[in-house]
Amino acid sequence: MKAINKKNYKNILLLIIGIISAITSFIADEELYYYAENKFPHAKILGFAEVTNMHSISNIFPDCVDLRDDGLPIITKDCVPRGYSTIKVDSIISYGFNDSIIVAQFLSAEGKEYYAVSMPFIYQPTIILSDTITETNPVKKFALTKWVTNPHCAPYKLLMARNCSMVVFFLMLVLGLRRIITDALNSKRKCL
Repeated sequence: MKAINKKNYKNILLLIIGIISAITSFIADEELYYYAENKFPHAKILGFAEVTNMHSISNIFPDCVDLRDDGLPIITKDCVPRGYSTIKVDSIISYGFNDSIIVAQFLSAEGKEYYAVSMPFIYQPTIILSDTITETNPVKKFALTKWVTNPHCAPYKLLMARNCSMVVFFLMLVLGLRRIITDALNSKRKCL
């Protein structure tokens, strides 16, 4: 009887570890969505717009944050924002959003820091020079619900948490299946 209880405890422990690792993996992957490093499909809508393709694999805009509203790019590397012919985007520093706006902080080719504020159905973002804003925290200034710093490089700890928990989950899955098959074969032998 004690041997059966030990097997049950081991099975329960394997199951609990597998469930915790799967949940950890999914939560970390969900957060990696904002860095375009997710492996599972997540239907994330950022207010009115959807963030797609932060690490662009296209040859047109390599290394860009491509924020889209109704299929039109809002801000990308090497673009000249509509209505601002003197400003050329050199790199995206960070971005954030709430229910009604998306804000991208970028560096221009001249080395100046700007914010591009995009609103729904307005295809010309408002460009604000960073030096003209007294509030240095963009989350407070624009009342943002999320701010993603360095969108081209996902946090190492988050990537490791997702990857390690996926490995643990698959290991628990293999061990669990092996245990089930072994138990089934042993019970079949006992019947014979």
